[in-house]
Amino acid sequence: MLADMLLPSGFEPDFQEGPDRRYAIKHTLLGKSGVDVYPVTYRGKSIEWHVAHDQDGRVWLERLKFSTSDVTSYGTDADVILAGALNAKPLDYAECTEGTIGRDYDNFDELYVDLRKTFDRMPWVRRFRAATGVR
Repeated sequence: MLADMLLPSGFEPDFQEGPDRRYAIKHTLLGKSGVDVYPVTYRGKSIEWHVAHDQDGRVWLERLKFSTSDVTSYGTDADVILAGALNAKPLDYAECTEGTIGRDYDNFDELYVDLRKTFDRMPWVRRFRAATGVR
Protein backbone atom coordinates (compact mmCIF):
# COMPACT_ATOMS: atom_id res chain seq x y z
CA MET A 1 0.00 0.00 0.00
CA LEU A 2 2.79 2.45 0.84
CA ALA A 3 4.47 1.83 -2.52
CA ASP A 4 1.33 3.19 -4.18
CA MET A 5 1.00 6.19 -1.85
CA LEU A 6 -0.29 9.12 -3.85
CA LEU A 7 0.04 12.59 -2.41
CA PRO A 8 -2.15 15.44 -3.63
CA SER A 9 -0.75 17.27 -6.65
CA GLY A 10 1.53 20.09 -5.53
CA PHE A 11 1.85 18.84 -1.94
CA GLU A 12 5.21 17.10 -2.37
CA PRO A 13 8.27 19.26 -3.00
CA ASP A 14 10.38 18.96 -6.12
CA PHE A 15 13.48 17.43 -4.55
CA GLN A 16 15.44 18.06 -7.77
CA GLU A 17 15.38 21.80 -7.00
CA GLY A 18 17.32 21.23 -3.80
CA PRO A 19 16.51 22.38 -0.28
CA ASP A 20 15.83 25.94 0.77
CA ARG A 21 18.08 25.48 3.79
CA ARG A 22 19.74 22.79 5.92
CA TYR A 23 20.36 22.24 9.61
CA ALA A 24 21.66 19.49 11.88
CA ILE A 25 19.90 17.69 14.72
CA LYS A 26 21.01 15.12 17.25
CA HIS A 27 18.43 12.35 17.35
CA THR A 28 18.24 10.69 20.75
CA LEU A 29 18.93 7.21 19.35
CA LEU A 30 20.26 7.79 15.84
CA GLY A 31 22.79 10.50 16.61
CA LYS A 32 23.77 13.33 14.31
CA SER A 33 21.38 13.76 11.39
CA GLY A 34 20.95 16.33 8.66
CA VAL A 35 17.65 18.00 7.84
CA ASP A 36 16.87 19.53 4.46
CA VAL A 37 13.97 22.00 4.30
CA TYR A 38 11.86 22.08 1.15
CA PRO A 39 9.15 24.73 0.81
CA VAL A 40 5.92 24.15 -1.13
CA THR A 41 2.77 26.16 -1.61
CA TYR A 42 -0.29 23.98 -1.37
CA ARG A 43 -3.81 25.38 -1.64
CA GLY A 44 -2.42 28.85 -1.04
CA LYS A 45 -0.59 27.88 2.16
CA SER A 46 3.17 27.86 2.58
CA ILE A 47 4.33 24.49 3.93
CA GLU A 48 7.80 23.24 4.86
CA TRP A 49 8.95 19.64 4.53
CA HIS A 50 11.82 19.02 6.98
CA VAL A 51 13.35 15.82 5.55
CA ALA A 52 15.87 14.16 7.88
CA HIS A 53 18.56 11.64 7.01
CA ASP A 54 21.08 10.04 9.31
CA GLN A 55 24.60 8.71 8.78
CA ASP A 56 23.24 5.19 8.14
CA GLY A 57 20.97 6.37 5.32
CA ARG A 58 17.62 6.41 7.08
CA VAL A 59 15.23 8.99 5.63
CA TRP A 60 12.16 10.34 7.41
CA LEU A 61 10.00 13.42 7.60
CA GLU A 62 11.17 15.15 10.76
CA ARG A 63 8.54 17.89 10.53
CA LEU A 64 5.78 18.94 8.20
CA LYS A 65 4.70 22.44 9.14
CA PHE A 66 3.04 25.61 8.00
CA SER A 67 5.76 28.21 7.43
CA THR A 68 3.75 30.88 9.23
CA SER A 69 2.60 28.80 12.20
CA ASP A 70 2.76 30.55 15.54
CA VAL A 71 4.54 28.87 18.44
CA THR A 72 2.65 27.97 21.60
CA SER A 73 3.89 28.74 25.12
CA TYR A 74 5.13 25.11 25.16
CA GLY A 75 7.38 25.73 22.14
CA THR A 76 5.31 23.65 19.73
CA ASP A 77 3.64 24.72 16.50
CA ALA A 78 0.16 26.13 17.06
CA ASP A 79 -1.06 24.67 13.75
CA VAL A 80 -0.28 20.99 13.20
CA ILE A 81 -0.42 19.08 9.93
CA LEU A 82 -1.62 15.52 10.52
CA ALA A 83 -0.49 13.52 7.51
CA GLY A 84 -0.85 9.87 8.47
CA ALA A 85 2.15 7.74 7.51
CA LEU A 86 4.13 10.87 6.58
CA ASN A 87 4.25 11.76 10.28
CA ALA A 88 5.79 8.41 11.30
CA LYS A 89 9.25 8.40 12.86
CA PRO A 90 12.18 6.15 11.84
CA LEU A 91 12.07 3.97 14.95
CA ASP A 92 9.10 2.54 16.83
CA TYR A 93 8.69 0.45 19.94
CA ALA A 94 9.00 -3.25 19.11
CA GLU A 95 5.87 -3.98 21.13
CA CYS A 96 3.88 -1.71 18.79
CA THR A 97 4.79 -3.82 15.76
CA GLU A 98 4.05 -7.23 17.25
CA GLY A 99 1.43 -9.09 15.26
CA THR A 100 1.67 -6.91 12.18
CA ILE A 101 1.16 -8.59 8.85
CA GLY A 102 4.49 -9.05 7.11
CA ARG A 103 7.79 -7.87 8.49
CA ASP A 104 8.77 -4.61 6.92
CA TYR A 105 11.27 -3.60 9.59
CA ASP A 106 14.43 -4.75 11.35
CA ASN A 107 15.29 -4.89 15.02
CA PHE A 108 17.20 -1.82 16.17
CA ASP A 109 17.82 -2.86 19.78
CA GLU A 110 15.85 -4.58 22.54
CA LEU A 111 13.16 -1.87 22.64
CA TYR A 112 12.96 -0.46 19.11
CA VAL A 113 12.54 -1.55 15.50
CA ASP A 114 14.02 0.28 12.51
CA LEU A 115 11.30 1.22 9.99
CA ARG A 116 13.69 2.01 7.11
CA LYS A 117 12.28 -0.78 4.94
CA THR A 118 8.78 0.58 5.45
CA PHE A 119 9.78 4.17 4.70
CA ASP A 120 11.74 3.16 1.61
CA ARG A 121 8.51 1.89 0.07
CA MET A 122 7.08 5.41 -0.01
CA PRO A 123 7.51 7.06 -3.43
CA TRP A 124 8.49 10.43 -1.92
CA VAL A 125 11.42 8.77 -0.09
CA ARG A 126 12.57 7.11 -3.32
CA ARG A 127 12.37 10.47 -5.15
CA PHE A 128 14.28 12.20 -2.33
CA ARG A 129 17.01 9.54 -2.47
CA ALA A 130 17.26 9.82 -6.28
CA ALA A 131 17.57 13.61 -6.14
CA THR A 132 20.04 13.82 -3.24
CA GLY A 133 22.08 10.65 -3.48
CA VAL A 134 21.33 9.75 0.17
CA ARG A 135 21.79 5.96 0.43
